[in-house]
Amino acid sequence: LSVLDQNAKVIRDYLPEQEMILEHHSNVVQPEQVDEREEWEMMVEAWRAPVIITTLVQLLNTMFLGRSGNIRRFHALCNAVLVIDEIQTVPNNLLSICNLTMNFLSEICGTTIVLCSATQPCLIDADHPLLYTPAKMVPRDEVLWQVFRRISLRVMEPCCLEELPERA
Repeated sequence: LSVLDQNAKVIRDYLPEQEMILEHHSNVVQPEQVDEREEWEMMVEAWRAPVIITTLVQLLNTMFLGRSGNIRRFHALCNAVLVIDEIQTVPNNLLSICNLTMNFLSEICGTTIVLCSATQPCLIDADHPLLYTPAKMVPRDEVLWQVFRRISLRVMEPCCLEELPERA
């Protein structure tokens, strides 16, 4: 949630009309005024805002939980741009359901999905792989990667355990 809060702050800094943004996650403090709280609850129920900031849990609830409140949100995902940050944090046992979700949203609902990650998970090897190989939006620049080259690997001849300290 700390990454979500950081992203929300950056989005709020760039969008002048704060009413365009709806945050729906466990860190959100509901408004104290009854009128404002009722309006916020109605917006959350149907995800009525141009920009929704939420968690993967809320997204999967909307897709699969089957409660009427979750189903009412579903329309907001159609023809939308969905940015999933830190996709590598999805546990391996949930990759298939995430892939099914992304396949359905992109193929049937016309949703554009952007997966953000420094280390992409192996989405293609899941039981239900993505229908398309994700395209890289940021090309690899070898000059930028030079900073991370701190080690070099060499293949050495096999040796017995007693010889290993000397070789190291």
